Amino acid sequence: MLLFFLHSCEQAFAQHHVLENEMISLSFSERGLTSLADKRLGKHFTFSSDRFLIAINGRTFDSTQAKMESITPAEGKLTYSYQVPGFNIKVVYTLDRHRYFLSKQLEIHPHRKAPVHVDRLVVWDIKPGENLSAFYIPHTRRPELKTGDYGAFLRFQDATGLVMTVQNPFLQFKKNQGNLSLEYEPGMTWKRDDGPFKSDIGNIGGYALTGVRVPAKLIPEWKWTNGIVAITDEEQDQAEVEAFTTIVSAFVLPHLTKSIKMNVGWCENDYQIDVSTPGGRSEYKRIIDQTAAMGMDHILFTPSNADLGSREEATDDWGWENLLWLGLGIQIRKGEWNVDQDPMPAS
Repeated sequence: MLLFFLHSCEQAFAQHHVLENEMISLSFSERGLTSLADKRLGKHFTFSSDRFLIAINGRTFDSTQAKMESITPAEGKLTYSYQVPGFNIKVVYTLDRHRYFLSKQLEIHPHRKAPVHVDRLVVWDIKPGENLSAFYIPHTRRPELKTGDYGAFLRFQDATGLVMTVQNPFLQFKKNQGNLSLEYEPGMTWKRDDGPFKSDIGNIGGYALTGVRVPAKLIPEWKWTNGIVAITDEEQDQAEVEAFTTIVSAFVLPHLTKSIKMNVGWCENDYQIDVSTPGGRSEYKRIIDQTAAMGMDHILFTPSNADLGSREEATDDWGWENLLWLGLGIQIRKGEWNVDQDPMPAS
């Protein structure tokens, strides 16, 4: 069984804390992360600064100026608690025993019941202890969707690197006098009764560059390259692809060991079948039977049901609201059917 270690000091703010598993060891000071030792790489990454910034109701709070209240250790976790006017801010660092990367999440606990507006969150703002040789930023390929950056890859002279991400597709990477940050703008109004506002999770971990680069953009199929593709620091290393994929995979459920065979009902135009009628139910049963006969055990169920709603009542752009949630999409929107307590309709 993999051992998991957490060391803490007797005087919470005076000494350091450590989170450790078989792959990495992380050291923390009274203000956050100070080092990441990657045992796989034999590399010790250091940080002279690790902070966060939160903008609420038009006011920005900086962790370096916030009042530190406590540092609370637990198995695989370290929680920093800060006080700022009107709010308790918590920073939760987590190290899973099976992961090579550290996770970081911000929590906002309002003191008052009045709604607050969460304007901006800077989850990562770090300053590495050594100079970068280069960095690669995976920018959005679909700016028309208003998405931004997807993280940052920090490269060092010894052919190692750090991947820094936040689970949000609207990120902005910024570099300011050696400090590197990832931020996004939730733009959300939040009520204390809904619990603490939790940021999207940030992650950071090490990797070793392979020297094998992947073009940042697909090469047009009609373009002749004669087998030679120009590679620059703007291209991604294969190790960076794998590092990012590993982090994403850790948060994806479930982890399948075999493929799912699935019939997508609308391929049979099942939205034209009204299962509120005996004939419609009989027709859909034939679809289910044939799906099973072909060795599939899943079906995307999207028939219409006149007893529950019609396409004319749908308010979504596709006009499919009446097909969602087993035909209860419209009723759910209207608040006429509660998923927690109301019985399923007979049809």
